[in-house]
Amino acid sequence: AVEMSAFVFHLAMADETKVLEGQTAPSRAYDDPVEGRAAELVAQRAQPVLTHHSLPMRQYMDEQIVPILLPALNAVAAERPADPVEWLAYYLLKNNPHTQAA
Repeated sequence: AVEMSAFVFHLAMADETKVLEGQTAPSRAYDDPVEGRAAELVAQRAQPVLTHHSLPMRQYMDEQIVPILLPALNAVAAERPADPVEWLAYYLLKNNPHTQAA
């Protein structure tokens, strides 16, 4: 932990040197520059790629469900069939973009 703190402190001081040379403005997000630099290093680590299982619900719905379901609901509203649920199910099966065309 002491070695990591020294490394982070060195990086923070290097950033302060750049500021003095006029290269970048100092960050004031953290009162302690060492803590701020450590937070930056954590934020810059590679993040795992999100799969559809790990997406937030809203993002999953917006990406996977709405683009398919909204046109289907518009079509069922325009058609107004006697059995809208069955009609919608058939429409979704017929217009499924995830199946290969036969």
